[in-house]
Amino acid sequence: MSLSREQIIEIVKAVKAETLTIDEAERYLFIGIYPDGLPKPATMTVVAYIAINEDGDVEASNDRKDALDRMSDSNGGMEVQVVKVTLTVPAPRTFETAITVEADKVETVKIEA
Repeated sequence: MSLSREQIIEIVKAVKAETLTIDEAERYLFIGIYPDGLPKPATMTVVAYIAINEDGDVEASNDRKDALDRMSDSNGGMEVQVVKVTLTVPAPRTFETAITVEADKVETVKIEA
């Protein structure tokens, strides 16, 4: 797994604020894992490579070679152009919730095999 630029910036901020040691930061950066307890970045930057052949067929990937390989394998073509797109998008979030189902409201169904 790799960290986004924004996640690396948050790790550096945590080291400067002394909420994360340099050794911890190096370990997280080396492994590519974002530490729990740090604020999640509001945005993330992603790079996409879009391969387009002369017929208008399109293949995309976050890896240039992969986009070209997909184009070659799926569509072919004599000429292909690659467009590199850098996007800053809202960072994905994991929302947590708790659901309690009261026992007297549960319907039990018997299934016979």
